[in-house]
Amino acid sequence: MGIHVFAMYIQITFLELGGKGNRMSYSRWGNSYWYTFYCVYPEEGKETKDSALFDVCMIATFTAKDLREDMDSCIEIVSKKDPHATKEQLGELRIYMSEFLKDVDETYK
Repeated sequence: MGIHVFAMYIQITFLELGGKGNRMSYSRWGNSYWYTFYCVYPEEGKETKDSALFDVCMIATFTAKDLREDMDSCIEIVSKKDPHATKEQLGELRIYMSEFLKDVDETYK
């Protein structure tokens, strides 16, 4: 069967918020179980390639470094916090996490 990631993908990127240069984008694939965000980095700090934040709405937030170093553990955390998520849905989430890392790598190359 497999995951078909071709439906509607919505992404809104705010290049600057509050004049601080912070960014945020939101993604939602049509008929997806997940809402994910490339989060605004807190004002008191400065975002880096490792500290960029990926949020699985109302479940967990991970740094890019967390995802790069051990995505399987991050998926496991989500699975424990949301026991209703199926293996297929967790596989879909892995795709979103990978796309987030590509975006971060592109931003900081």
